[in-house]
Amino acid sequence: MKKTLILLFVFTLPTIIFSQSDNTLFGGPNKLKITGIFGGVSLTYLEQDLFQSPIDRNGFWGLEIANNFDLSFRRISRPTDKLVFGTNEAIDLRTRGVQFGYRPFEDKVIHPSFAIYVSKGSLESREIDIKDHILMLQPKAGFEINTFRFMKTSLLLGYNFINGVDLLQYTNENFSRISLELNFKFGGFWN
Repeated sequence: MKKTLILLFVFTLPTIIFSQSDNTLFGGPNKLKITGIFGGVSLTYLEQDLFQSPIDRNGFWGLEIANNFDLSFRRISRPTDKLVFGTNEAIDLRTRGVQFGYRPFEDKVIHPSFAIYVSKGSLESREIDIKDHILMLQPKAGFEINTFRFMKTSLLLGYNFINGVDLLQYTNENFSRISLELNFKFGGFWN
């Protein structure tokens, strides 16, 4: 009986695997597939009174899915102008998270772009061993340009929502700011 079930399974396996390949989530004309892989550089402008330098450079890498969606991984590390209470030590903002992006009309040279960055991080000062855990949410909207076959450029306006600040003399509002972001994505993009 056991051999009969195994033989039946082996002979029906191709039918099971290929029976719905036309109109499923991972098959057919609207299938969910990886259509690109990229890395890049992001130049972000935030208000001058928060950071020592208003422009920050960070890197990222990610995947393009079904030509219109991005899943990218980012890391932010910036010293602020905010000081730990009673000292001359600055607080650093450090986050690591994921960004979800959507770009309708990707086949047009210039098209809209929307993204949301979600990350966990900390406000910390290594010199005096203070670390405050935070959550950062950054919705963004703008446009993207298909610059070359291997490069895409985008300009996004967003807002950094910081939650969880529990430091003496500072609140969430002290670190939540409007941002302007210029991204350069380099990689392979295909259909």
